[in-house]
Amino acid sequence: MRHFIFAKREGFGGKVILNLYAFRTKYTKVMLAAGDPVGLDNDRIVARATGTVVAGWGANDAPARVAGALALLPRLHVLGTTKDGHPGHPLCVRADAPLAEWAPGLSSDQGEDSAASVADALPSGAASDPQIAVQNDPSDRQKTRDSAAPSGSIA
Repeated sequence: MRHFIFAKREGFGGKVILNLYAFRTKYTKVMLAAGDPVGLDNDRIVARATGTVVAGWGANDAPARVAGALALLPRLHVLGTTKDGHPGHPLCVRADAPLAEWAPGLSSDQGEDSAASVADALPSGAASDPQIAVQNDPSDRQKTRDSAAPSGSIA
């Protein structure tokens, strides 16, 4: 997976992937129509994100959900942004996209580093895979272990 390539390239000792929504499907409209696509425990898990947090949810998510997640997360980074400035999904960014700090309203090419923009349209199967990758800093001497959030995240 591309996540592993990015994490290794940046020298991270591990990674955890979280999702904005616990409900998982490749069809965004189906997910957003679900009764509670965020789920009971997803925000609690997202709020525990520490280290270098790399956002990658793309442009197709409900603005209210993105705002809710932003309130829970520390300072964010991206590997690229959509043309509208949303964090680019990992499957849509170039393999050589640099890691850059990001905040709402700031495209990654306006930050300290220049990052490649990505298209708004996600590839088939990634449309409702809004992700937040939490990269563990290699200088952290604690043992890195895989963990999975109730959202069906992978590590």
